[in-house]
Amino acid sequence: MRAKALSFIYRMSRSFLIKKMKKKSVLENRVFDFEDVIVEGEARLERLLRSPLERLLNFPIPHHLNTLLYDLSFPSPLTFAAFQGDTNQLDMWLKMGIGGGCFKTILKDSREGNVRPRITQLDIAGEEHLINAYGLPGKGIAAFRDMVLDSDFWSYGRPLGISLGGESPDEYLAVFKALEPALSVNTSRKYYYEVNISCPNTDEGQDILNHPELLKTLLQNIRKETTKVIVVKLSPDQSDEELKIFADIIKCVEKTAINCGNTRFKKNETLSRGGGGLSGPCLFERTLEMLDLLSIYDIPLVATGGVSSVDDVRRCLSKGARLVGMATALVKDPFIIPLVNKAL
Repeated sequence: MRAKALSFIYRMSRSFLIKKMKKKSVLENRVFDFEDVIVEGEARLERLLRSPLERLLNFPIPHHLNTLLYDLSFPSPLTFAAFQGDTNQLDMWLKMGIGGGCFKTILKDSREGNVRPRITQLDIAGEEHLINAYGLPGKGIAAFRDMVLDSDFWSYGRPLGISLGGESPDEYLAVFKALEPALSVNTSRKYYYEVNISCPNTDEGQDILNHPELLKTLLQNIRKETTKVIVVKLSPDQSDEELKIFADIIKCVEKTAINCGNTRFKKNETLSRGGGGLSGPCLFERTLEMLDLLSIYDIPLVATGGVSSVDDVRRCLSKGARLVGMATALVKDPFIIPLVNKAL
């Protein structure tokens, strides 16, 4: 009952916030920028986490949901996909009972990302979707290392993913080599690597997608220096034949998994780049197709892309996914976490 009540309050509050920000943009005679909603929402969350109401966010995880990905134990198969860099959001999801998840993709150097507006809301078949053209903004390796190494996130004891990005295989490897020595010092940390080769909202982020042989070399170089699980994030925009080529490469490297799904590029003239990565329920059918296609390989699968409900999670698990990642659904209503855990 608590989760349902808080879910309703959260969704209503978010709806009112969006309306307020739209009205403000009209009064100021400017184009509505959805990023204003996100910034204000993050500020409100920070205030909540510092208040006595913070204890209402803690939810237990049923013991029977424990899921293994090689030697990593996830207390729930529900995880957060690699898109969020706000530490308050991540902490809230962990309190609510998410099984683990992946930090926002890390690049070698500080990056401002694309100019605003770079995110917008879109209605498709009566469902809310987002188009994200952020362009992987971030503070680079050093800042991420400082933020994560001494973070309270590790106290939850759940596996956390380090999403590697770059404009070339050498940059992916440089990010890995800068982080692995610092992370591996503390043997109690449960972590894995995710190689993000499928970001649709940067010009440089898809070099490996176009040259599969580069992925093989990159994975082999990472494997030489760590025994940690490596997940490769493939794109729903790839053809089935291309997905098979990459699966053949990935299966040849020990202790690897495939993340089936990411955002899909969609044109939108309100964004500075003229388009970006579409996320939301309409992606789900392609995620299921990818699971079906790649289930013949002896590789653990992670399902992300359009997962929006308990039924979606169940369908992914029934098709063999070890873990199921959410993104837009968590933005819309993070209280889906305890609701999914209870329903499973």
